[in-house]
Amino acid sequence: MDFNAEGWLERYLKFRNSKTILSPYSILAEKAHLLTKEQMLYRIVQPTGIMYGHPVGFPGFELPELEELTFEEKLKIVLTEVFINCAMFFDPNGVDEDDDQTDEIEFFFKSIEEYYGIFHPDWVKDTDSLLGRRKAGMVLIEALIEKQIDIKANWSNFFESFFQNSLLFVDIVYFFEWMQSDRALSTQKLREDRNDYIHTILKIIAAASNADDEQVTSEKNLFEHFLQSARLSSKAASKARGYFQYGIDIKLIEFDKIESWLQRKYLLELAVLMVWADQKTADAELEFLENLYPLLSLTEEDYLGSAAAVEAFLLQYSESIHYLQDKNMLQRFSNRLIDRLSKIVKKNQRKISKEIAESKELMQLLAKSRKQELTPEENEKMRQQLLDVLKTIPMFIILVLPGSFIALPILMKIIPKNILYPSSFQD
Repeated sequence: MDFNAEGWLERYLKFRNSKTILSPYSILAEKAHLLTKEQMLYRIVQPTGIMYGHPVGFPGFELPELEELTFEEKLKIVLTEVFINCAMFFDPNGVDEDDDQTDEIEFFFKSIEEYYGIFHPDWVKDTDSLLGRRKAGMVLIEALIEKQIDIKANWSNFFESFFQNSLLFVDIVYFFEWMQSDRALSTQKLREDRNDYIHTILKIIAAASNADDEQVTSEKNLFEHFLQSARLSSKAASKARGYFQYGIDIKLIEFDKIESWLQRKYLLELAVLMVWADQKTADAELEFLENLYPLLSLTEEDYLGSAAAVEAFLLQYSESIHYLQDKNMLQRFSNRLIDRLSKIVKKNQRKISKEIAESKELMQLLAKSRKQELTPEENEKMRQQLLDVLKTIPMFIILVLPGSFIALPILMKIIPKNILYPSSFQD
């Protein structure tokens, strides 16, 4: 399949319609009592890699036919799917997984066309033909998505790729915010908010790079990559370079204007990535992150979850990330992830203990495991039930862990022994 040539969107939607694709939105809707809409969107988008400029997966499905796509093709398809799922949150007709989702796709077309017409009217104008005829429908959406991803990509360096393509996620967030406001946000406010948010991102990146009072070439290059993708005026870009050169106190950044949890969460994950970009983490940088999350009105659990999400993503796709080929580096990431997950469990110890205690079968398996070796079938049953227990905690619903981290031995490390083995059968 060729998703580069003209008409790729129509070909993809026909291909999509020929497959059974259950949208992650529909699955997560069952957890709506535990998650906010922003948390649900985070859970849909984060595993795809588009937040980090690396399109490595598709939201909620895996199809062998799509695995061999080029970087640009994956970027197009992932962005299309994420926009479709965003629209599903607000489709007035609801989502029917039993049909071919034609109504949902039509709603997606109308929403995207209206959004870009407000937010990027110059892009819509650029799609006009030489005779001045306005493109419409699928042809227009295809042209707008191509315009959106018109950013150079670099697979050889994960962090460069991230900072080159990360503004894709910013537009996803603002599309979602606009839809959530029932399209009530004015054009002027939308543009002003987005412009302010991009400047805040640049301040965060600058502050993170100066956290250890040492600027290295790799950090400067990453800042410049992001600056180029931000497409700022020369005056605004010059001001932003000043943030990087002289540093900025995070206490002076006006975070109170950012109401969205998802926008604040993304700022935190940007800072985490910037701190790790030089492949080492100084105590001052960790202190910086720990001082940052309260200023963002985020909880310690949000911080642990963000750090764990980034670590999990890097571990999941370590084969594609050159600097993680170092086994020692990989092991450090793995150990840190286990430690963060354990802290999240401890913060929810009472609820997890209650869930375990209420599962008679799980209690029996845990008690038996202390006296004798379980069969493979019993081990698998215990693994599944422990995962079900963890997924009663919102943070474990929105976190996507590498396969090795949902193996029973790791789960037994993540959950402290005093929770797994209550005093009633410790002896």
